[in-house]
This record gives sequence, C-alpha cells and structure tokens, in this order.
Amino acid sequence: MFCSNINWVGGTIKQNTTKPIFQALFAALLFGVSAPLSKLLLDEIAPIPLAALLYLGSGIGSLGLLITLKQKSNSLILRPKFKLSDFPWLIGAIAAGGVAAPIVLLFGLRQTPASTASVLLNFESVATALIAFFAFKEPISHCILAAISIITLAGILLSWTTGQWVVSVGALGIISACFLWGMDNNFTRKISENDPRFIVTIKGLASGSFSLLLGLFLRISLPSISNILIALALGSVSYGLSIQFLYWQCAIWAQLEQALSSESRLFLALSYP
Repeated sequence: MFCSNINWVGGTIKQNTTKPIFQALFAALLFGVSAPLSKLLLDEIAPIPLAALLYLGSGIGSLGLLITLKQKSNSLILRPKFKLSDFPWLIGAIAAGGVAAPIVLLFGLRQTPASTASVLLNFESVATALIAFFAFKEPISHCILAAISIITLAGILLSWTTGQWVVSVGALGIISACFLWGMDNNFTRKISENDPRFIVTIKGLASGSFSLLLGLFLRISLPSISNILIALALGSVSYGLSIQFLYWQCAIWAQLEQALSSESRLFLALSYP
C-alpha cells in the first residue's frame, strides 16, 4: 500500500492515536472476511465474473462514499491532480492489481483452504518490498528483511503438499496474485499525490468493467441476479468501504496501515475453518 506517501487534500486532520486503531482494525476485519466469503461464492460464480463483480462493487461503493462526503463537506470535494505522466502508472495498477490479481487469486482460492490462503496473502507485503527494492531502488531495512524471511518461511510451510516439498497449484496462484498486487502497490505509489479515494474508485470501476467484458467475450455465463447482488455488496463493503476507510485513517496516521494489514489475514484465518 502507499498510504505513507499520501498527500491528502482538503483541510488539516488532527492525529488521534486511539480512535484510528479501532477504525483501521474494523476496516481490516471487513477486508479479512472477503476471502472466505468469496470462496463460498465460487460455488455459484466463475472466477472471472466474480472478480468483475467484486471490483465493480468496490468502485460503486467508493463512488457512493465520495458523493456522500462531497454533500456533507466542501473540504472533502474531490480534486484529482492527474498528469499525463500518471496514466501509464494508473493503467499498470488497474491491469496488474485490478484485473489480473483477483482473477488469479480466485482460481487459486478454488483449490486452497481459505485459512491457508489468508496467511499466503501476506506475500503481498513481501512482493511489494522486493519490487520496490529491485525495480525502484528503494532501501530495505534489517527489520523488513527479517519480516520478509518470516513471511516467506510461513508461506513455504503452508504451501507444502503432504509428503512432498512441492508448491500446490492453488498456493502458486495465490502467491502470483500477491506479486501482481505488489506491482499494483508500487505503481500506485507513483501517483499517490492524488486523493486515494479517487484512485480506489477509478481502479474498481475500470478493472471491474474490463473483467466483466472479458467474461462476456469468453462466453462465461453470468450468475443469478441474487448472486450478482451478493457479490457486488461484498465487493462494496470488503474492498471498497474497507480500503476507503483505511486510507482515511492513513491520512491521520500514515504508518498504521502497514502494521495492521496483516491483522486482516489473521482475522480471516480465524473466521474460516
């Protein structure tokens, strides 16, 4: 994620060290339940349409939040600052993190217990750090190296197929999705001077629409209306609202999100047997 680089627009926000913790934990809880619920929806919806609906729900929910905030306060009026040079990064973030990553994740989740997937998803932070180091030449501290080593070891143990040290196909898919999200995080960081609420909205609507068109092009049947509404609602709450809510807290306390991102994985592991 890129919240430590956010240049928030509209007013001065006072720091509170207690309230943001509980609010960010609540956002992490909302995100944490997305994988087990998505796994249940995979029984009714194919991975590509499900990825499309989740991200469309995210974009719709984020857009609704933006409209609400705009009506309540002039200081929260959206002021995008995109430059021409920002669009390649935005397109890359949409392609990697909004289209490819969720589709690959859902295919992997089909073959992986949600509790195992929850811990494997921590590879996103490893991928983000490694890509930042090798591709963007950012320094990595000893603490980050230690964290990367621990997460990698945990991932190897969880990916172990019984009796053999072989990475399962499902685990490989989840790890691949994490590296795609790592690319997304680094790309998005390049445009983080923009209002993150606007970025989340654009990414959700654009990636969801593209994945939906991809599913139609591949002639993948759409689910029932009830399942469509359920998937949209899940995306709106678990992806859109939670991320928007977390980014708002990041503007108050920039270092909070990275520390709490793993809490959502822990909640997910406890919430699904």
